[in-house]
Amino acid sequence: MKAVSHDALAAQKPLRFLPPMIELSTDVGGFSYWWGMTEFAFDIRDRLRHTRPPSTYETPRSFPPMPVGTFEANELARLKRYVKKAEDLAVSTIMSASDEVTINIGDGGTTEEVTTKSSPVDATTGFATMFRQFYANDKGSSFNAVQGILMRQAKTLGGEDADERIEELRRWGKAIGKSRSQSVEKSVLLKLIECDEMPPLPEHELAQYPDQETPEKLSSTYFYGDHIHWSSKEGQAEVLAEGGESPFERLSADAMARLSAEDRIRFRPDPSWFFGHAVRNTTIRMLADADPWTAENLDAQTAETAASLARVPLPNREWLGPVSDPWLLSWEEIDPLLMCGLAALADQSDGDDMLVADADLRNVVETAASSEHELLRRPATPLAERLAL
Repeated sequence: MKAVSHDALAAQKPLRFLPPMIELSTDVGGFSYWWGMTEFAFDIRDRLRHTRPPSTYETPRSFPPMPVGTFEANELARLKRYVKKAEDLAVSTIMSASDEVTINIGDGGTTEEVTTKSSPVDATTGFATMFRQFYANDKGSSFNAVQGILMRQAKTLGGEDADERIEELRRWGKAIGKSRSQSVEKSVLLKLIECDEMPPLPEHELAQYPDQETPEKLSSTYFYGDHIHWSSKEGQAEVLAEGGESPFERLSADAMARLSAEDRIRFRPDPSWFFGHAVRNTTIRMLADADPWTAENLDAQTAETAASLARVPLPNREWLGPVSDPWLLSWEEIDPLLMCGLAALADQSDGDDMLVADADLRNVVETAASSEHELLRRPATPLAERLAL
């Protein structure tokens, strides 16, 4: 009998394509091991469903190229820097490190000896600093920023390759987003269970194994709270084990404490109330700051925001927003701007004459009224009835 871990079981599957930049690594086996799990967990396929025959799209390296002159100078500089820093990560000692924990049990189980082999602290700190440039969504050199540039240009270029480019960018964006919300090992475990290659675990075990916290929070706490910016998150490692409040929960608790019993019943400043106001005010500020106020610029900002949202992990806590759309998961399938526009038009009849006079707008309303998505049907159905469509 031979026992292997669930992640090793996934890593043993044949690779669909070689890991990018494997030629730069000093540990090809380790590179392949983690890439094998990544391929399996996130289903990064090599073929697309649109205009190209399957056999012509074999690896991400055959991504339909964009014509020379597509990118502005500052965009091209950012893309080139991203590739260069990716190469720096590939050759770093941490990417090929062999950290080990060895446990020797002797004397019939009465003695135990534990030895560890860890990477140098300076190497770990250097890696954390480089990795943060890719990982932090507020950085201009991050995956978030680079994907936003590529997505904007893919949509602008159009043509027969447009669908392939957009789908592939979305595929990788979803993979990145999922990797921020749960570890690769957890994704592999769930996929093995889904494929009946491993028996299911009890729900109470699956809830916290192997992740006690999301990679997003762990990275923030242990990289930025120790290796890079010690003072900003110092002491939060202990909080991870105990759980913690969201900012909206803290605001709500503070507001409740200041109100009388009567006012708490009348106003109910619960976390959802603060969350709603934060979203509303942030949206108003972003729209007010849009410059220039053109359809092209608004489309570009929308594409960048949507790409960013796709990579934000789902927090391991209760949803505080609209009960009908937890964590805004509908945004993966529904255009939120369309949803908002239909709601506004359904609420106000001042623009009915313009809607009736425009065949394209009438078609949008009719299509939404018969959509499979309840969030579109809800505002579109009464609007269609009012317009007698």
